[in-house]
Amino acid sequence: MTSKKSLLLICVCLVLAACGGVDPDSPLGKRQAAFKDMLKVSEDLGGMLRGRIPYDEAGFIAGAAELDRLAHEPWQHFPDVRDDERSKANPELWQRQVQFQAMARDLEQATARVY
Repeated sequence: MTSKKSLLLICVCLVLAACGGVDPDSPLGKRQAAFKDMLKVSEDLGGMLRGRIPYDEAGFIAGAAELDRLAHEPWQHFPDVRDDERSKANPELWQRQVQFQAMARDLEQATARVY
């Protein structure tokens, strides 16, 4: 493949990749970002606990504090009621709001205990 064709293919792929994303300023984008951040921190902490990465006490304490902070982030970006008929959420979600909120509080309390 010539370099012009390769460059064109790369440009097309980049444009297509940019079109399909979620708006990072939307509630969905903010929720996804918060959960991804939580996953990254928890993977690092879990790696230290399982011996996959060297244990660093100061790093673990800082990570636990960060995880505790992040555990409070995503919930503010969830609506309390179904306010958009175009929602892709499972209808059962709206019937289990109390359970969902209780599980969110459980997560917050659990991360506070780690820290």
